[in-house]
Amino acid sequence: MFDATSMAARAAVFALLPAAMLGCKGSPEPGDPAPTAEPLLESIDQTLPVGFYEEPYEATLAVSAGTEPYTWTLPEWETLPGGLSLTPDGRIVGTPSQAGSFQFQVRVMDSAGREKRPFVTLNVVLEPQILKCGDSAEGHFAVSGFDGADPNPDQFPRHDWYAIELPEEYTTEVKLVWEIDGSPVVAYVEKPGEAIGSWDFEEHYVPRIIDPFDPETLETPIHAGTNPSLSGYEGVQPTIPLWVVSQGFADYKVTVECSDGPVFVLVPQYPTMQGEPLTYDFDVYGDPNNTTRIYTNDPLPEWMEWDDATGRITGIAEEPGSWPFTVIAESADGRIREERTIIGVYDVTDIECGETIERSTVEGYFDGEFTTYYDTDGYRMFRMALPEDTAVGTVSFTLSGLDSSLLGTAEPDSGFLRFYPGAERVYSSYYPAELTVGPRSYPALRHYRDGEDQQIYILAAPTGLDTEFALTASCNTEPVPDFAGLPVVPLFEEMDHALNGAGGSPAYAWAIDGMPPGLRVEEGRLVGSSGDAGAYEVDVSITDKDASSTTDSFPLYVGYDAACEGETMVTCGDTVQGTFEMSYLADGDYTERSTAQLCLVQDFAGSVGFTVEAFDTQLRVDVADPGRTVAEMFYEDRGTYVAYVDRWDVEGVGINPYSFPNLLDYRFMPIHVTIRAFDDGDWKATVTCE
Repeated sequence: MFDATSMAARAAVFALLPAAMLGCKGSPEPGDPAPTAEPLLESIDQTLPVGFYEEPYEATLAVSAGTEPYTWTLPEWETLPGGLSLTPDGRIVGTPSQAGSFQFQVRVMDSAGREKRPFVTLNVVLEPQILKCGDSAEGHFAVSGFDGADPNPDQFPRHDWYAIELPEEYTTEVKLVWEIDGSPVVAYVEKPGEAIGSWDFEEHYVPRIIDPFDPETLETPIHAGTNPSLSGYEGVQPTIPLWVVSQGFADYKVTVECSDGPVFVLVPQYPTMQGEPLTYDFDVYGDPNNTTRIYTNDPLPEWMEWDDATGRITGIAEEPGSWPFTVIAESADGRIREERTIIGVYDVTDIECGETIERSTVEGYFDGEFTTYYDTDGYRMFRMALPEDTAVGTVSFTLSGLDSSLLGTAEPDSGFLRFYPGAERVYSSYYPAELTVGPRSYPALRHYRDGEDQQIYILAAPTGLDTEFALTASCNTEPVPDFAGLPVVPLFEEMDHALNGAGGSPAYAWAIDGMPPGLRVEEGRLVGSSGDAGAYEVDVSITDKDASSTTDSFPLYVGYDAACEGETMVTCGDTVQGTFEMSYLADGDYTERSTAQLCLVQDFAGSVGFTVEAFDTQLRVDVADPGRTVAEMFYEDRGTYVAYVDRWDVEGVGINPYSFPNLLDYRFMPIHVTIRAFDDGDWKATVTCE
């Protein structure tokens, strides 16, 4: 792939290394007088010159005084890097077959029997291919370079090693542009100041997944606003080290593009609804006085007002549509930065119970330059205003007429995110996509009814070839139990819990079959006490005044142990910890080897927090939706993904009356929290309550 003997490449690598790594500590300088022999043997800890992977190597260990000749040996507990050996006269020789930073102890003895055991540090690096601005490199991978969570650098055909030469002083961004045919690859950008070519992927690199199916990942920028930052390398080292590691079979090409223009802090792309005011700010890093203007040469509607001096767009969204354009920032000395962005304005269509509306889109949801919710060419937005009373118990939406589709609902009162299907979404191929919002969905219908505008926003989008579709809204007016689950019954304690209903014509009559002795239903309330601990499957029936009736099954737990069976039951103030042995992605049964299941039963309206710490692993934290079991969370997607915990990091998960999930929705019911590992390692979680 490159000339391993290239003098330019070798010079660049040596330039990256601290001076202490390039010579032996304690070695005499040229021209110094020969040392006078001393009776005491001396051999200090030393760092040898850098070695290169698979290139012949030889270095002499330093020793002085004592009585010559000296004899060098390796203690029985030590090993040298692969391919190297220690000669009796004190030379490290061979051809390194491993790269990395190594430290080992050696033993030297003089003829009088005096002995020293110095520690030796040897850095073996790979000679990278040097890439400059405008250069391209290509590679091919036949298999994955990962043996576990991290790459295995011993598998050299499975990864490539580059060094991006830092460009001229005025360069403000280095961008890697990728072309991938096959599986995704991972680009590991080494942090500034680390040992060049380090194999410590956990600590010394920032990984970037390059996915051919996700256009947003096909560019890897390095500038003032990224991690690592471009400024972090300046004055520290002349190159940006980069590993490219395969995740399977793939051909790739990477091109280095450099720019010297201002760098935008943020390029906004959020959506606006027709008739609403819009504001977009395009700011740049550094001294704003050094930027003369921020502008575009692309046509935009007259109702958008652009201020070149501040880079601000304002106006009232008078028409629906998508307006892609290039925003340009120009510095005082004429250097420019160009970024592509888009303004999307939505025409929201109102839909009512029993109504079917036909619509079409310009393109598919994943088609075009922009492939997310701010590009209105890819999908249509609908809105349902809920009836003011409780006559409707459930609402269902059906998207039909498409070969492949996406149907989703927004969270209640979500601001501009009402255009984002973040509450519930389904994908479907060749069959209609269906979504139901009811008492046991999350969000439940009552959340929308209790919201400020009492509306549900619905996104409908084609994801295949067809672009014409029909959306149908169906409302169920039969009475239904309006709760996610029944409360946990404490052993031998009296309880009095109201049963809420929706739909039909109140007032409601209730019946529950399958309860243990001691519990009963009186005037719409679950009352009594029980000492029969266990889990019961009960049938809850609701009947309205018109004799319409429905029945639904719920689990009923008597005793906290029954509610948390099979999980680790925790209370406020508890700390639990453990070790994961594998990734949950490879553990189809979610056993304790990859997954921790915590269960908390709370009966107060305060706040609950889970502080989750990852040590040498990476974690995801989920909360089962109210009333749902862990099995439903795993296999029916009835859970909320609440946190990602990076390696050697800590994340706090707060559940309170203002969060989503909402603590009030779990009142008297168990909170199931799962911690799942992406790879093996240690973890810890602490429960706090206020």
